[in-house]
Amino acid sequence: MKYHTLTFSFDFSQITTSTKYIYFAYCYPYSYTQLDAYLSSLNNYKDILRFDEIGKSLEGNSLHMLIITDFTDSFDELANKKSIIFTARVHPGESNGSYVIQGVLEFLLSNDLGAKNLRKNFIFKIVPMLNPDGVIRGNFRMNILGKDLNRMWDEPTEDSCPTIFNTVKMIKKTLDSRDIYFFCDFHGHSNKHNFFLYSCKSKYEYLQLDENTIIPNPQKYKLTFYELVFQFILNRENNFLDRFSCTNKIIPSKTKTSRAILKTKYNVDFSYCLESSIAAMRTKEGNTIPFTINTYKKIGRDFCIALNKLIDPKIFFSVLSTIRFSKNEKCSLYNKNKVKGKMLFLPYINNLGGSTNNLNNNSNNNNNNINKANNNSMNSANLAKSMKLNNINNNNNNIAKNNSNNKINNYFHKLSGKIQNNNNSNKGVLNKYKSGIISNSAMSKDNNKNNSFKYNGNKMKKSFEAMKHS
Repeated sequence: MKYHTLTFSFDFSQITTSTKYIYFAYCYPYSYTQLDAYLSSLNNYKDILRFDEIGKSLEGNSLHMLIITDFTDSFDELANKKSIIFTARVHPGESNGSYVIQGVLEFLLSNDLGAKNLRKNFIFKIVPMLNPDGVIRGNFRMNILGKDLNRMWDEPTEDSCPTIFNTVKMIKKTLDSRDIYFFCDFHGHSNKHNFFLYSCKSKYEYLQLDENTIIPNPQKYKLTFYELVFQFILNRENNFLDRFSCTNKIIPSKTKTSRAILKTKYNVDFSYCLESSIAAMRTKEGNTIPFTINTYKKIGRDFCIALNKLIDPKIFFSVLSTIRFSKNEKCSLYNKNKVKGKMLFLPYINNLGGSTNNLNNNSNNNNNNINKANNNSMNSANLAKSMKLNNINNNNNNIAKNNSNNKINNYFHKLSGKIQNNNNSNKGVLNKYKSGIISNSAMSKDNNKNNSFKYNGNKMKKSFEAMKHS
């Protein structure tokens, strides 16, 4: 077996006689005592901050939670707010995650207009240290029982991982009264530079309308490019976000992590893990710059600024339109080098209270941004070829308006006759599906022949049976 060791030297002659202790650390330390001291300093925010202890660790240490919102709002206003949940330090050795989430807290408690807007719209629930025992004991990844707590979110038990058990209990209780709009777990990474996001690309789940017709289930599949929107906005705020290291999938070994469970089990649309490097930042020129405590905190601040922009429909749909027409973004979404198949994506408009008109207007107004986002600017003919859409007009200004509206209207007219003859269980599917996402490649194998959205019956039966057992 091969072992790797690190050797270094230190000159103690440079230390003054008044120095009592010298510490050697993997990253800037952030202890449980330091967290308690920081939380104790936050006593002057009574209108926007509440503290709660949602449980105890195996060794009896408190599991702290901070609740941040505008508590001066009326009862009805508070009741109608969605929730955003942040967690950190599930792995004790990733102390930089504590500095990032402290940057988040400092911004949310500030007088910045963006912070006020976030507090006005959401109730933040923040658990800054999920593994206090491991932090106190000096563990790098595990709790005191030798368990990786970020692989126990599916069915946590109070006996083996009470901090995760009580955090999940808090999440379930939150969902009883309000939706969770956004989730992020803050980590540190030991072998990559800069910082980056892991998200969870949605999977298609299909709904069979009749023997020959099947569509993506609008209840189960809302998002495609939406996962990339926040990543794109955050990259604009902080260019040390390494988008090449971002992934948009859940690999088998990560199915029981917090971001995966919040997405698949609790249906949180925006569910992320933010990884910041323990090593350094790397510039475009290849130079490395060591992280400092302040640069870690700045990631947290920029994260919140990006979040505030995410909830602005104009910014959201402007970025979304840029991504939809960028071949590079499709590659990023599917974690591939190139895009295969024929795809037409229509946004889940109702998610942020926007409209198709918002998207069309933003798409028209941001053609220059679209061209800038694509280094190899494509004219409308190349765009039509790359997306393989049969009916795209040569004028970019009409792409979203003509293609999206006409195709979706034609499609629903063709489907409406089939749906009327189906069982009661399928009633209303059409209306719900209008706010979903259509993929030409997923919807039809016969598009190229007759522009029909009807499947071949025998092939469809086989594929549907295969999906049910996969």
